Amino acid sequence: MNALSKFREAKGLTQGQIAELLGTTKATVSRWESDKRRPDPAMTLHIESKLGIPRQELRPDLYQFELAPLEPQADWNKFFGFMKGQITYAEGFDPVASPYSDDEWDEIEKEWQASWDEQMKSRHEL
Repeated sequence: MNALSKFREAKGLTQGQIAELLGTTKATVSRWESDKRRPDPAMTLHIESKLGIPRQELRPDLYQFELAPLEPQADWNKFFGFMKGQITYAEGFDPVASPYSDDEWDEIEKEWQASWDEQMKSRHEL
């Protein structure tokens, strides 16, 4: 049983009611609950905001780097390395060749690092 079905059953809601709350179909909710499909990243954020189910529970495969980091800088290094590889792959480039110059990667890393630091700060304020 996944996080969505646990939530739905705990609240005594039907798949149709969940679908209506999320603006999707009962069939889609059924597929998510049976793990035949998974909500896309945008939908996980929507589900989190509407139902309060943490996105990490909905899609741990996407949010693995947000799960209780022990060492923020080490996690950042892993995260950025992973994302850099994903972007390179998604852009259709050879993993050894990069779609961006070193200066461009430095700018991307600065922007992402600021966002990462903000998330770590807010997590420690909880």
